[in-house]
Amino acid sequence: MYLKVHPTVPEDESSLCYTCRFATVITGRNPHDQIVECMRLYGSDSRVRFAVARCTGYADSRRPTVKDFEDVAWVLRSGSARKRAGFLRPSDPMQIARASEDDEDDE
Repeated sequence: MYLKVHPTVPEDESSLCYTCRFATVITGRNPHDQIVECMRLYGSDSRVRFAVARCTGYADSRRPTVKDFEDVAWVLRSGSARKRAGFLRPSDPMQIARASEDDEDDE
């Protein structure tokens, strides 16, 4: 995988690594005592030694992922002549399992 990192950051901005989903930031008592490691990089190159302004592998940890959306999504069941169409709550796994079994029976 090719990853391009640009190290120039204005003085008033912090590194992208602080909000990246793939970064581990360890800070000591002194703000200058800091270790930043990137899970997108491999081997001994995984340590980032400078503040990052732009990164092609950046994933904002403050924004939800597709998995986060799937966890809160409702399942839409298609209707048939004997069943009504509608939404099922994801909190009821038995009802979702029954609905998917019913949909398989219809095919």
